[in-house]
Amino acid sequence: MVTLAGDEARMFIHNYIGTEHLLLGLVHEGEGVAAKALESLGVSLEAVRVSVGEIVGQGSQPPGATIPFTPRGRRVLELSMREALQIGHNYVGTEHLLLGLIREGEGVACQVLVRLGADLNLVRQQVIRLLGGYQGTPPAPPGASSAWPSAAAEPPPGSGIGAAFERYDDRARRIVFLAQEEAQMLNHHEVGGEHLLLSLVLDGEGVAVQALERLGISMQDLREQVEGLVGPGPEVSPPVVPFGARARRVLDLALREALQLGHSDIGGHHILLGLLREGENPAAQVLVRLGADLNQARQQVIQVLRVYPGPVGPTVAGGVPKLNEQARNIVVLAEQEALARSHGHIGTEHLLLGLINDGRGVAVTVLTDLGISLEETRAELDEIIALGQHESTPEFTPRSKRVLELSLREAYQLGQDYIGGEHILLGLIREGEGVAAQILVKRGADLNRTRRQVVEVQAAIASSDTAAVAASSVEEWAGWQAATVAGADGPSVELYHGASGLVLLGRSGLHLPLGFVADVLRLTRAGSQPDERLAALHSLPDVQRLRALAWPPRARVGFAALLGTDVPADPRLTPPAASAAELRSSLRRAVNQARFDGMEVAPAATAVILEAGRRVSDGAVTTLLVVGPGAVAADPALPLRLRHGAESVPALSGPQRALLEWTGARAVVPARSRSSSTAPGPGLNGISRRGKLTNLLPSQLALPSELLRHRFANGALLYRLHETETQPPVESVRILLDTSPPTFGSIGVALRIVVQAIVSALWAARRVPTLVYLDQPGLETPVHKPSDLGLAWTRQSLEPVDLGPVLVSVQRSEQPSVLLTQHRLVADSGIVATEQLRLITAQLPGDDPEAPPEPPFHAHLDAEPTKAQLAAAVRTALAPQAR
Repeated sequence: MVTLAGDEARMFIHNYIGTEHLLLGLVHEGEGVAAKALESLGVSLEAVRVSVGEIVGQGSQPPGATIPFTPRGRRVLELSMREALQIGHNYVGTEHLLLGLIREGEGVACQVLVRLGADLNLVRQQVIRLLGGYQGTPPAPPGASSAWPSAAAEPPPGSGIGAAFERYDDRARRIVFLAQEEAQMLNHHEVGGEHLLLSLVLDGEGVAVQALERLGISMQDLREQVEGLVGPGPEVSPPVVPFGARARRVLDLALREALQLGHSDIGGHHILLGLLREGENPAAQVLVRLGADLNQARQQVIQVLRVYPGPVGPTVAGGVPKLNEQARNIVVLAEQEALARSHGHIGTEHLLLGLINDGRGVAVTVLTDLGISLEETRAELDEIIALGQHESTPEFTPRSKRVLELSLREAYQLGQDYIGGEHILLGLIREGEGVAAQILVKRGADLNRTRRQVVEVQAAIASSDTAAVAASSVEEWAGWQAATVAGADGPSVELYHGASGLVLLGRSGLHLPLGFVADVLRLTRAGSQPDERLAALHSLPDVQRLRALAWPPRARVGFAALLGTDVPADPRLTPPAASAAELRSSLRRAVNQARFDGMEVAPAATAVILEAGRRVSDGAVTTLLVVGPGAVAADPALPLRLRHGAESVPALSGPQRALLEWTGARAVVPARSRSSSTAPGPGLNGISRRGKLTNLLPSQLALPSELLRHRFANGALLYRLHETETQPPVESVRILLDTSPPTFGSIGVALRIVVQAIVSALWAARRVPTLVYLDQPGLETPVHKPSDLGLAWTRQSLEPVDLGPVLVSVQRSEQPSVLLTQHRLVADSGIVATEQLRLITAQLPGDDPEAPPEPPFHAHLDAEPTKAQLAAAVRTALAPQAR
């Protein structure tokens, strides 16, 4: 697509690639999600070209061989990467580039779209609709841009915010998370005030931005000043960038500013005031240089707040939230429960019973999604609550009043102008000490998890233009899916995990019958016994191979994807546009109710599908072992994407498989070294039967001399012991993997197992290794996730190794390199292991090297390597450099 953008720039004789050329490239490409979205809105290639010509015109200077991007064009590429990350995609496609163009919002491309009558919000919604929607995205708060997903309910790691994060509104939470992203994009190793200011600018809306604009400060100028001041860092930032002392100080001052202004919530404008109040961070210096001092900014914030429509201070949307019809009904039902039990009070347990008796709304959906049975919860409450002897009208207890107060706060926090059943549920959990809270938390409903689920379910309801029609289509889809479940199969663990996995598979475009997914989960459960219906399938070779892996249910959904690739498409099983939470809850309700209302029950033809042919090769099993159950549980379609490359992956022998599983089961780099010492420090204090005489316990020295000699001779003396922990230094390395024909077979397997172990050790040390294949020495691939390792196992080359470019890249690299190859290449080429180039070699049976490897930078693996050899190879690869 970028090539097409360059072609369009040349057509207009432009010596740059701007947003307009990126838009032309997207439309010209014609087949991606972006092109389909634009086509559905009536945007054609010729119309875009005409508009670009009218706005920009033809250039006069022919471009060179390489056409550079404009700053705005580079900004779009950066934003497209962020869009991909926020959606949860591990690639950047045309859809993300189009979303990046819209999010940038000021380039020629957006002007063209608006001129052609394409509303930018509609373009974005169409892209999301084609992608299947943001899964679980909460609704944007009042005044927030629809381009942003809402922030999480927990502070980012390393921020130091703690409990105060509950007071942050959605925009402030988003700003905090974006600050971490800004630090990562700039390769900085801690979040500072400058990143918080950049995220304020990137947010682009809200009180803070309006206040700055009233002071005559342009957001574009502000961003350019900050980026020019700090600049990118020389090294890649860690996966989780911690907040520096100044950033934490700014957030602390933001809280103080909110308290000083009498506001119950912390917004982006308070963070702006905190930046100015801290005064010594680069962001504050830029703001002061542009004319924004603390007092002026505070006055502008106060003036904007007088007319700003968002939730500020102690009110929401101009008034105090009131109980809606459902919440009032819950209170009435709670009073009835107290009267029925002759209780003179209404406690948290009665409120929970009232919520259960009401049986509708977001709260019930959330409890169902969390796997909490309303019937079982009510039964437990009935067992706990004893009958009373009061006939008077019950009164609310201080604890239940506290719950209603906390319900009000939850409504404030979510920016809603009512109190509903979902807020009462959150208040019950947040109160924390009542009977209701104890029961709910015991059943898995902790506050943050429940709040996230409430926001997710509310987003599903709010995102539909016609909620009734959308709910009807979701329920119909859930009914058809439930109809594929065999009639004798009631609710089970397989159905529960199958429903969740089915929604994840749908995000990848694979729409399987729920009955088939549940059957595969039953058949592949370790130690499962075949029931009558599935008995004939229990011994199928594919099923046996997968069952032997003994994976947990969530990961086994990936088996269904692998086995169900040839399932005939059924449009009734394609889910409608809805959130993941709504799809899951509807599906589980449909299965639990087992009511299909006139639908013909047609259980999935699991036997026909599984007996159609062999789909699980030995290479596929190896690939599954490589990526592991955790990666497949998060992305059940991953085995399907790796299936074609798996045909070239060799089968593992028993010892090889044990060795591969051992690399994932333990750290092959020692986690700590132990030394007996009396020095204070981290570790274990205690006594031992062995040690130095200087470490003898004083009680032993007080023994009579004859008894002391006798115990010494028999090893029965007691010594002081202090066991210190020392984490060995682990440095990131470049892994050079030989994939040429001499490494095919057992040598390649052994070398890749070493790669797996090296990468696992580096991940454990929070470092990202780089993988280089010898047939492409100029291409360095960062290994971020298990699927990247899966690709390493499928890679093979028929070209001989050219060591010249490889050795040049080793000399130029600042990191040490580890060459993994067969031992004859090293011997024939005269390569000597050094600190900068470590060697790990392998051999075929009977092909022993003529000279033994020379430690410490050369490790050799026998034809059947042992765990000790594997551990030695990893230690060789990760040995620290001399300083």
